[in-house]
Amino acid sequence: MRELSDIKEYYRSIYNIEHLMDICYWDQTTMMPENSFLARAEALSEAELIIHEKKTSQVIFDAVEKLLLDDNLDNITIMALLSAKKEIEQKRLLPISLVKEIKKITCQCEYSWVKNKEINNWQGFSKDLTQLVELIREKADILSEASGTSPYESLLNEYEPMMKTDMLDNLFEEIQMWLPGLAERFKSNSLNRNVNQKIPIRTQIKINKEMLSELGFDFSRGRLDVSAHPFCGGTRDDIRITNRYSDSNFMGGIYASLHEFGHSLYERNLPNEFLGMPVSYPCSIGIHESQSLFFEMCYGYSDSFINYLSKKTVKYGLNISASSIRKHLLQLKPNETRINTDEIHYLQHIYLRYLIEKDLINKNITVNDIPELWDELSLKLLGISSGKDHKNGCMQDIHWAAGFFGYFPCYMLGYIYASQIYKKIGDLNYEDTLLWLRKNIWLKGAFFSPVDIIESGTEEKISTLYARDMIIAKYENI
Repeated sequence: MRELSDIKEYYRSIYNIEHLMDICYWDQTTMMPENSFLARAEALSEAELIIHEKKTSQVIFDAVEKLLLDDNLDNITIMALLSAKKEIEQKRLLPISLVKEIKKITCQCEYSWVKNKEINNWQGFSKDLTQLVELIREKADILSEASGTSPYESLLNEYEPMMKTDMLDNLFEEIQMWLPGLAERFKSNSLNRNVNQKIPIRTQIKINKEMLSELGFDFSRGRLDVSAHPFCGGTRDDIRITNRYSDSNFMGGIYASLHEFGHSLYERNLPNEFLGMPVSYPCSIGIHESQSLFFEMCYGYSDSFINYLSKKTVKYGLNISASSIRKHLLQLKPNETRINTDEIHYLQHIYLRYLIEKDLINKNITVNDIPELWDELSLKLLGISSGKDHKNGCMQDIHWAAGFFGYFPCYMLGYIYASQIYKKIGDLNYEDTLLWLRKNIWLKGAFFSPVDIIESGTEEKISTLYARDMIIAKYENI
């Protein structure tokens, strides 16, 4: 069928341009010269414009609509074409000039975040963030009017399709019914049980690379580098993991690598049949985060991995026992940042950010209100005050600087999904775990909704109780 092959080829060309953009972004975060950020912002915004024009082209829209009239198409092809048509219609809602400007200002805002976070300069960063938020609100208003949802929900659906803020509110409220009680129940775990050895960063990088290779990360198609904030980028055949290290926080580096490794496995194993078309991409950020959190907080807390890690430290002369690793992992750390906190307070960190960004996009607060509201919610949910320590408070994450409004609640969804998956397959060995995930999660791509993928794979309805039970099982046996 020539029409279908032409459509596939068209989307592969878009995929190739996106590949270049991803590598430019990786370069920006890892090695770009400091004073090149304005030029890079211009270049990336121009590339974003090209992609937007290709994805909203009347030519491709007409080709998709014409092929959908063919009665001989199989169901998979129909799903691929319908999702492509929906994406075209959605992206056409946004003016090209706005798309380009958002990309440009996002690049500048990320640079501002890196520079100002280092010196705890909220005042300097907030000016750039305000400019970006105004553009994101403009985008949200357009999408909201078209969808009949709130501005925030319209952004949320870009990350988690078909998710409603009402459902998110219910899930967060359900978690609040049992999570504070667990924090109180296991508060004795607040005693200092950290692995406090100072380990040279070059040694940590070597251990992390060796660990990732042994777990299955293909370094012939990927890299591990250093950036201000850990992430997994690139494409399925050119994956870029980044991490950050501290000589006094060896475990933080290990588990950040595990987190990003989970992302990389998902990306690497997505379906290729309709490469570049929407169905070939991740189903949602919630599903994406479920894979990273599964490897970080489920597999990473298993006896088999902890014993493996302990043996790895012996090899490098560090001699950290499995018992010490487990006690370190299960220590309550409400005063730590999101990526360094314990599992119980992690969910509270997400709730805090969700409440703020929802009000910000729905225009109930301004950027200038963020520090005070952050401190108020931090006291309420974590029991700590961030005060004027903005770099470890409202500036600790890159997400808002990157324009990712609607992303944070996907961490909560990812944790719920991951715990439900772990309940289903927790007894499988490592190789069988990978096979199960590949069959039931990774190869599904975006052919199905996030809820359908989790419920069909686990044969259970979505519930926060799997998360509760997993936390209890870990902490009561320490």
